[in-house]
Amino acid sequence: MRRGLFIVALVAALIAVPAAYALLNQHGVKTSGLYEQLPAAATDGTTQYFAWTQNSRSHRNHFDAFLTRTSDPRVKLNATGEGFIGGIDPPNVVYQQIRNGQSNLKLYNADTQTRSDPPAGVNTADWEWEPSISGNWLFFARQTSSSQFVILHSLTTTNEVILDQGPRFSARPGR
Repeated sequence: MRRGLFIVALVAALIAVPAAYALLNQHGVKTSGLYEQLPAAATDGTTQYFAWTQNSRSHRNHFDAFLTRTSDPRVKLNATGEGFIGGIDPPNVVYQQIRNGQSNLKLYNADTQTRSDPPAGVNTADWEWEPSISGNWLFFARQTSSSQFVILHSLTTTNEVILDQGPRFSARPGR
């Protein structure tokens, strides 16, 4: 008898879950015909920030990083080259900019609408990528010719901590 009750309950749950899921109010955040990826969002209590990476209609393999705040128009973050969004800690946004085969990290202050480089020592001749930001800390990866590093770098001091190093790692920074 117990087994029969269990099977009935299981069947009822298998029917109810998809039905409940269908009742959820779903809507697309970015719904153009373009390829949008790497979304990031944050709020400072009054302003909502939303950033994403998107390809272009005319150049399907070219990607740009964008930011919008509450009711402001979108801003293309990478002034040149290609851009890939990283993270947001209002009003600051960090993103990866690739130009002339070189990958570096850039900062954008949404309040002042200014782009800047992170402190000395972050961008090198190597490939910096997958950034995230929290308070005064920048989190990112660096690829050298022989190794990869996951790095935590202070935005206000020269402190830097290498969190992981190796030819490959299973976890990706910023994810």
